[in-house]
Amino acid sequence: MFRGILVSGEHTHFQRIVWRKEENATLEHYRLMTVTYGLGSSPFLAIRVLKQLANDYVEEYPRAAVVLNRDAYVDDILTGCDQIQDLIALKDELISLLSKAQFNLRKWSLNCYALLKSLPKEISRNPWNTTALTKRILLSELAKIYDPLGLLAPTTVFLKILFQDSWLNSVDWNEVLPPQLCTRWQQFVSQTHLLETCRVPRYISTPLQAMELLGFADASSQAYAAVIYSRV
Repeated sequence: MFRGILVSGEHTHFQRIVWRKEENATLEHYRLMTVTYGLGSSPFLAIRVLKQLANDYVEEYPRAAVVLNRDAYVDDILTGCDQIQDLIALKDELISLLSKAQFNLRKWSLNCYALLKSLPKEISRNPWNTTALTKRILLSELAKIYDPLGLLAPTTVFLKILFQDSWLNSVDWNEVLPPQLCTRWQQFVSQTHLLETCRVPRYISTPLQAMELLGFADASSQAYAAVIYSRV
C-alpha cells in the first residue's frame, strides 16, 4: 500500500538515501518517491490518503466513502451488511472507489458465498493452501481461521493436534513435514468444503425469561475443551 502512494516532489527531499552496490563504488544519492515503509509518518500518510479519497468521491460512492472512513485500518477493511444484496453493492462501490487511486482490493475473506462467487478468481482468497506443507505454512493456515465463538473447534482441533505432532517430529519451520502428516493435512483440506453445510441459527432472548448457565469440560491425551452456554 505504501509503495502505491506518491509523495509530493518537494517532500521527497526528506526521503533521501545514499547507496552504492560495491564497497569502493561512488556513493549515489536517491530520493524515495513513494511513502516509505518504516518511517513514523508512513501509516498516517497511508490512512490520510484513504480519507481524502473518501472525501473526494463521497457523492459518487456514498456507502463506500463511509466504510473507508469508518472501517479501514491502514490496508485492511473490516465491514459488513445485513443483506446480501447490500453487501454485493457495497463491494462494487469499494472496488470502484479505490480504483480511483489505483488501489486494487485483494485477499477477500468472507462468510458469504454469494459475494465470493461474484469476485474475480484472481482477487479472491483461497484460505486452504495445498502446496508443500511446512510447519510455517501450517501455523499460517491455523491463524487464518476466524472462529471467535469456537463453533468450529471440533474440526479445527485436528489442525492443532497436527501442529503439535509437527513439533514432536522435530522438523524446522521451512522443512517439508513427514509424509504421514502431509497425508493427514490433505485429508483435512479435502473435507473442508463440508463446513459450508453447517448452519448455526441465531437466537435473541426476550427479557425476563428464566435462563440456566451450563458448563462442560473434557480432556483426552491430545486435547482438552470447555464450553459454557445458556439454556433458555
